Amino acid sequence: MTFKNKAAQQGSHSKNTTQNEFNHNSLPGATAKPATQLERVLLGLLFSGSMTCQEAEKPPVKARHLNSVISDLAHSYNLEIRREREKAPGYLGEACHLIRYSIYQDQQAKARQIIDQWRVKRNAQPIAWITLRTVPLAKHLRTA
Repeated sequence: MTFKNKAAQQGSHSKNTTQNEFNHNSLPGATAKPATQLERVLLGLLFSGSMTCQEAEKPPVKARHLNSVISDLAHSYNLEIRREREKAPGYLGEACHLIRYSIYQDQQAKARQIIDQWRVKRNAQPIAWITLRTVPLAKHLRTA
């Protein structure tokens, strides 16, 4: 057996071990990992309907660079996100312009599906989408 084949065989063994460890971590009794910034923002958009960078910086979303997160959601996950420019009070009461982001109605099912996939990966409880707004957003994002 060549060195290359031995290395491939050893690599496949470690790949199986990693897969088994992943399956072990996703057992019902395992602890969920915290939500990523992408999940917090996307769930926040679905929960509130829309969001600006000032709103996103506050708990429970706590996203510092909303424009980058929105760009990632749009390009990496092919979500169409509405952007509307608006005036808001800025430093010392001076008006500033912000972008208000929201998810188009026809994209919301796709966004919910993406969140469901992320929650399965991190072993979090599924969201009952029908009752989304009856539970505080912070409780949806809690890991315990």
